[in-house]
Amino acid sequence: MDDYGSSKPIPQSDGQEERKLEQEIAKVLREAEQAKEEELAREEEESPDWDGSEAEFVPDEDAEIYEEINPGIGLNYVLRPQEVYECLKRGGVSKTTGVRAKVECAVLGLAAVGCGAAYFMYWDYNSLILAVICLLLIGVVCLVPYFGMKRQAGRIANGKELHVEIYPDQIQVGRGQGEWEIPLDGTSILEEYEELMVLTTPEKRMLCIPLRSVEPNVLADVQAMLLAGTQPQEEPVL
Repeated sequence: MDDYGSSKPIPQSDGQEERKLEQEIAKVLREAEQAKEEELAREEEESPDWDGSEAEFVPDEDAEIYEEINPGIGLNYVLRPQEVYECLKRGGVSKTTGVRAKVECAVLGLAAVGCGAAYFMYWDYNSLILAVICLLLIGVVCLVPYFGMKRQAGRIANGKELHVEIYPDQIQVGRGQGEWEIPLDGTSILEEYEELMVLTTPEKRMLCIPLRSVEPNVLADVQAMLLAGTQPQEEPVL
């Protein structure tokens, strides 16, 4: 005999699954928005800090009539002392600012510690004198060249505006008297560091172009011309 009163009721949906699905969708959307914001922040951080300098396209006056005329890009900027200092330091003006200086300072520092320990253990004034001499040598190795390059960077970055015209085959630096050129024929070396593009010629002349001085919409063109006409700096062998 069928007992209709004991039959189980059909389960009714209480909306929990719908709410759970909505929460999952909202979570995914939040994570996607957060990832997008992080990506934009990373791109903004990695992009050069442009200072508002405007670039101009300049005609190639040296091109013959039958040659294809490739306009160049003109830049005007004023170098900062810190930028000049980075070029001098990286260019090896003073060898005591590199790995060699760090090794020498480390050796002298260990010698100073050892001599100081010997003085306190045996009260040997000769050890104390040697410790003081080691500390003075550390100052000579590191600080004297550092301040010397700082003064030199200040003299070079004298506040004068530098005009540079970049063409596919050469770079013209300056105007009128004192103007000089860098052929983009693969003989010069290009380095990029500390938001700088630095070219070094076979004659060891250097040109420093801050990325901040290059208008963003021509930055890719400038980098392409420089990369095509130079060679990268080889990593030093330690």
